[in-house]
Amino acid sequence: MYAKKDTMQKNKYLLDCNVYISYIINGKLADLVEYILNNDIFVLSCNELENEIADVLQRPHISKYLTEKANNYSDIIHTITHRVKITKKYTGSPDAKDDYLFALCLSHKAILVTGDKKLQRFKESPIQIISTTAFKNLF
Repeated sequence: MYAKKDTMQKNKYLLDCNVYISYIINGKLADLVEYILNNDIFVLSCNELENEIADVLQRPHISKYLTEKANNYSDIIHTITHRVKITKKYTGSPDAKDDYLFALCLSHKAILVTGDKKLQRFKESPIQIISTTAFKNLF
């Protein structure tokens, strides 16, 4: 007897920097990690996102909330994500600094998870965008 091959395509998700930062400053990064691992969620990352996270963690108004070194948080995030390269270009997001998020999602057919209301309301978005709350309620 042959084992049935799983042909379902797993969704890919890209968590915006603000999602990680929110979990970190609220002391809940372990909860996010557990949710991702327990539900076998495929989360993407790229150099641009990792650099943005590292930059934000160094800002004084954020770093005062950290209970560990910034590098430790980056290392944890790195262990739950799959680093990929951006292969498509995109311009036209509500904030030009976020164009790379759209380009990555387009490159890898991923869903963007963000707490940014401006991105959530972006009517001309070429990608699917969901809130952090919607992401937490997927599984």
